[in-house]
Amino acid sequence: MDQLPTHMEAQLLEAFNTQYKLSQCPVPLLGSPHELLIQVDAAGYCHTDAVLVAGHRRGGKDPATFPHFGGHGFAGKVVALHTLPSEFASLYSVGSILGVAGRGLVVM
Repeated sequence: MDQLPTHMEAQLLEAFNTQYKLSQCPVPLLGSPHELLIQVDAAGYCHTDAVLVAGHRRGGKDPATFPHFGGHGFAGKVVALHTLPSEFASLYSVGSILGVAGRGLVVM
């Protein structure tokens, strides 16, 4: 992927006690040298997502704000690295395929 798109589709939760909705949203920008931009090819809907929809995590840290992206376990392909990638991020390259068991936990 030579040039990244400006928008993507994502399942978003806009409030407690509502359904996730397929929405167009901006592609996130890489803010930290530790971050990778991953094109998600598959994502799961798990118990955590259901609990969040029901509002049982109110007052907790997730989500800090709405809208909230669903699916914290996913698989996909690295499409971008930070311009100055950290030692950890530089272990990957554009095109690397990986699975993420939870946000921030990479499974190779």
